[in-house]
Amino acid sequence: LIMKREKHTLDMAISNIAHDIRTPLTIASGYTQQLIKHPDNSSETLNKIAHHQDLVSKRLEALLEYRHLMEGAVKPKLEELDLSTFITKKTLAYYDVFQSSQIVLDFNVEPGLKTTTDEDLLDRIIQNLLGNVLKHGKEKARLSLKKEDNSLVLKIDNLVKKSIKNIDNLSNRFYSENMSDTEESSGLGLYITEELVHLLGAEMKLATDGEWFSVFIYL
Repeated sequence: LIMKREKHTLDMAISNIAHDIRTPLTIASGYTQQLIKHPDNSSETLNKIAHHQDLVSKRLEALLEYRHLMEGAVKPKLEELDLSTFITKKTLAYYDVFQSSQIVLDFNVEPGLKTTTDEDLLDRIIQNLLGNVLKHGKEKARLSLKKEDNSLVLKIDNLVKKSIKNIDNLSNRFYSENMSDTEESSGLGLYITEELVHLLGAEMKLATDGEWFSVFIYL
C-alpha cells in the first residue's frame, strides 16, 4: 500500500514537473515566433522569452539537485566556520535585490559565533531560504542568528503574500502551495533545503501565524 501511494505521488510529480517545464518552453516558443514575424517589438519580447527560459532553468536545476541528493552523491566536508561573518557576508550580497523587491530586511546576527559545517552546503541553504523570501514574501523580513543553550539558531521569516494552508506538508517533496503571484513552485525547494540541513547534522522547523512564515535552522 505504501509503495502504491509512493508510485502515485511520483507519477503525479513527474506529470506536474513535465507541465512546469513544458509551459514556459511553449510560451517562449510562441514569443520567438512572434518576434520572427514582428521584429519591431524585439526588446519587450526578448525579455519575456528570457524570463520563461529562466523558469525552465530553475526547474531543471531543482531536479538535478534532487537527483544528486537521492543518489547520496552530496557529501559534506565539515570544517570550522565563523558563522556570524559568513551569514553577514552572504546576506549583504542580497541587499540590492531586497531593495528592488521593496522588502525591508531586519538583520540581527550575534558576532563571533562559530560552528563546524560545510560552507558550500550552508551557502546553498541560505540561497534557497532568501530566494523563498524574495519569491513569496512582501514588505518585511527578518534574519537572526543567536546562541540558544547548546545550539546556534538561524531564523529567517517574512510576511507572506498568501496565507499557508498546510505548514506540515510544506517541506514534503513535490508538495507546493502557490504562494507567489508571479511564479508557481516546483515543490522541491524546501524539501531540498531540509535534506541539505540534515546532511549538516542540523534540524529545520517551519512555523506560521497566518501573517509570518518562519524557518528555524538549529545548527
